[in-house]
Amino acid sequence: MHTLNRRRHFIGALRDYLVPPNYLTFYPFLTLTTMPNVKKSRIRHLAKAITWRIIASGTTFLLAWFFFQDDAKAVQKATSVAVAESVLKMALYYFHERAWYRYGKLGRS
Repeated sequence: MHTLNRRRHFIGALRDYLVPPNYLTFYPFLTLTTMPNVKKSRIRHLAKAITWRIIASGTTFLLAWFFFQDDAKAVQKATSVAVAESVLKMALYYFHERAWYRYGKLGRS
């Protein structure tokens, strides 16, 4: 990734998570893009939850397959564990993100 793009991504991430919207009037250099509205924020949180679940469920599948590898139905059992874990944890992650977005004061002034 180009250095300027990395810098913009980093500043954008800081702006999205650490800087409340009213600070943008005092720190205009943080406004590389417009602040996301509530709907965009919820969609972004949902997208993050889904992509994380793909990574985490793949890891769970591999671990479950490793533990069940001697069983004839190892793949079926590993898939069942990964799907059940995925549905539950994706919902929990989404609500965890929303709670931090709404109530999380860490890193904010």
